[in-house]
Amino acid sequence: MSARSRTQPPITGGCVRGTPAVRADGRRHGLLLPRHPNGATYQSTNVTLQWAPAAGASAYRLQVSRTTGFVATVLDDSSVAANSRQVGSLASNTIYYWRVKARNAGAWGDWSQTWGFATGAAPVPPTLSSPANGATNQPVSPTLNWNSSLGATDYQVQVSTAASFSPMVEDDSLLTGTSRVVGPLARGTAYYWRVRARLVALTSDWSSVWSFTTIPNSIPPTYTLSATVQYPAYSDIGLFKQADYRLVGLPGAGNAPIAGSLSGSSGSDWQAYWDNGAPSGYLVQYDGSATFRFTVGRAFWIIRNGPWIVSGTVPSPTLDSSGNARIPMHAGWNLITNPFTSSLAWTTVQSLNSVTDPIYSYNGSFAQSPSLDPYAGYYFFNSTNLSVLKIPYTSTSSTPPAAGRADGEWRMNIILISPGITDRAAWFGISRQAMRGLDPLDFRKPAGISGTAGLSFQRPEWDPLYSSFATDVRPEISDVEAWPFDVNAIDGQTQHLRFSGVRTVPEKLEVYLIDDERGAAQDLRHDSVYTFVQTRGTMKFEIFVGREEAMKLRLNSVRPRMFVLEENYPNPFNPTTTLSIGIPTESGVSLGIFDMLGQQVRNLYNGTLKPGHYAFAWDGKDGAGISLASGTYFSRLLTDRGVILTKKMILLR
Repeated sequence: MSARSRTQPPITGGCVRGTPAVRADGRRHGLLLPRHPNGATYQSTNVTLQWAPAAGASAYRLQVSRTTGFVATVLDDSSVAANSRQVGSLASNTIYYWRVKARNAGAWGDWSQTWGFATGAAPVPPTLSSPANGATNQPVSPTLNWNSSLGATDYQVQVSTAASFSPMVEDDSLLTGTSRVVGPLARGTAYYWRVRARLVALTSDWSSVWSFTTIPNSIPPTYTLSATVQYPAYSDIGLFKQADYRLVGLPGAGNAPIAGSLSGSSGSDWQAYWDNGAPSGYLVQYDGSATFRFTVGRAFWIIRNGPWIVSGTVPSPTLDSSGNARIPMHAGWNLITNPFTSSLAWTTVQSLNSVTDPIYSYNGSFAQSPSLDPYAGYYFFNSTNLSVLKIPYTSTSSTPPAAGRADGEWRMNIILISPGITDRAAWFGISRQAMRGLDPLDFRKPAGISGTAGLSFQRPEWDPLYSSFATDVRPEISDVEAWPFDVNAIDGQTQHLRFSGVRTVPEKLEVYLIDDERGAAQDLRHDSVYTFVQTRGTMKFEIFVGREEAMKLRLNSVRPRMFVLEENYPNPFNPTTTLSIGIPTESGVSLGIFDMLGQQVRNLYNGTLKPGHYAFAWDGKDGAGISLASGTYFSRLLTDRGVILTKKMILLR
């Protein structure tokens, strides 16, 4: 056996990873997982590089460089004893390349394939927005808001009764948005809060510390309405989009007709819909009937040409003997609003009504809301067939704090970023309270106004009438668990899938995204954003989570459903780049490089390939071995089935 076959270490594990080397003829040295190479991004300037151990290796040599040629190295260490090495003092916002080889029996093996990663700069601390610093008379479940930090993937917020943040009242480090409802808090108490941002492995400093004081309980006989609901103003109402609709309700018990609150005429200046809860035909268009009145807790879909300024005085809602307002319910989905003028934590409502279902807000797309805010509308699924939903005016007898997750339990959030829309509603994970099939941790997703982009778990086997789900939580994983989901969007648009919460998944489990259309797999531990072009109205994906050996078998079964020519990586490049292709069925293929004049300068492969993924390296030279000049070149995949695919790449000398 040669030294090469004994000691070439595949780079497959750890914080920043690669794959085994692949020659230009597409043949594989060792295991090649069914995914194209990809560099990890936003890494710390002190990063740990890790690779799979080579059998019998006595030492490893690790090189790190800013160029793929490794002419000048940042690190060249031939005395690495373990299969990992920390590399520190790197520059921010810089691309690095690395490779490793093993030594045994007195000889060094070949270099592994070169992999790249990019360092980042820590995000700037967020700036706090509201409540204003020193604000008084705040609700016991206030919404804390802050401005986004450029590039941040998530945030951590802390709340305390002391400026030293000891003791801690709230500490949440898994926030993907720029707001957080806290509480219920004690009344008449001063609180302090701060926020910091994260960008994958990078963390900002804390923001400045702000304070606010909560208000004691006191319900007035009337409410003075004061709010502005923002809508775009178009000269042509035909320019309105489904994403321009908003869910709106009014506090109090005014019982005012919609037409009296919205100026102008329905159909030309504004339009409204109510949801009757039916599985189909659920949207009822405004017809002037008593249905379209702002009764206690009722909300509507409303669109208007220009901002809607809400004002006036209305009676406060009537409270029952327990101090609750009561919102009438029907089967299925209900549109509700807060009948009071102060925000209320939804967990308080859940506890009072013995329900687990969340509420969904809408701002161009759906998202679970932690609070029930005045003037906003929400979707609530009546899974327990309530006749009324009780909303407490006071929350001094607050809900017990939610139990923390047990060891091995985790959640991940799938965020769809589509042009003009960000859908944050989808969650999946593992819980010991979960069961196979539908259980109280699996929540349906509202359909809403048709025509908007969205992501959902389609589970007709759970509920044939309301089959769209926003969450899918399973029991403990044995080998590999698969979560299929759908993305609905407009054909031809570029979409981004961002996965938050990967770090909550136990390290012993691998996490992969599978693009069923292209048969592509992406390791989400090292690249948590996936970009693709919508090729049809509904595209199907899967999440695989499982142990390494079982994952290898599952990934090896992934095949493209269509011919794929990936973007080369890196791009721009100097002097070498990698091109990856996907073959759905055994085919004759030709992969070549062409210049701006359309002339072929290099043929990388010409022959028959079986179904699968293949990676080809191009060194920037023509067929005669002469280095080509800097400029724009094109890769072209031609198949015997009439498929021609082309991608642009840039060579920088």
